[in-house]
Amino acid sequence: MSETALSHNFRVISENDQVSRTLKNKSHGITSQEMSPLVAPGEYRMVYVTRFTAYIRNQPKLAIRFRIIDQGEFFGVELERWYNCKRLIGKPGKNGRFMPKRHGVFLHEYCTLFPLELTRHSRLDRISFKPVASSVITGRIETVTKNAEQRDIPIPLQYSVIRELIKAGA
Repeated sequence: MSETALSHNFRVISENDQVSRTLKNKSHGITSQEMSPLVAPGEYRMVYVTRFTAYIRNQPKLAIRFRIIDQGEFFGVELERWYNCKRLIGKPGKNGRFMPKRHGVFLHEYCTLFPLELTRHSRLDRISFKPVASSVITGRIETVTKNAEQRDIPIPLQYSVIRELIKAGA
């Protein structure tokens, strides 16, 4: 692990895909598998891994998992992009069906990345993930430093999220 990762308290994925911690105080009682990955903020190229649906606080959600493919210390790190949905169709879980919100973030990003995939009269409950799965997608990753109450999150508990999907390439 490089000195930069140690000085910035970044957690990286080791060769056996386990999260390795770079925390100075290891007595927090949190195992490395329970902690979300921490990646330096910036734009990264990513590929689609899987998607799943869930109810969180009785709200239907869609999560799309991506893997970073840029060479460097964050190569292979997997992060999720979460979206609100209008409703879920069937049971929530891996490759679950969903109905996105017509003016929601998911449709906005999907149409930005793949402008020719949807028409004005497309059925929103049948959106294809083939373009997502076959593309290299550039996304902006940020570190979450404040919780929902705008209180600072301690450095060992900070984590990274995909804030926005910017463009798709071949």
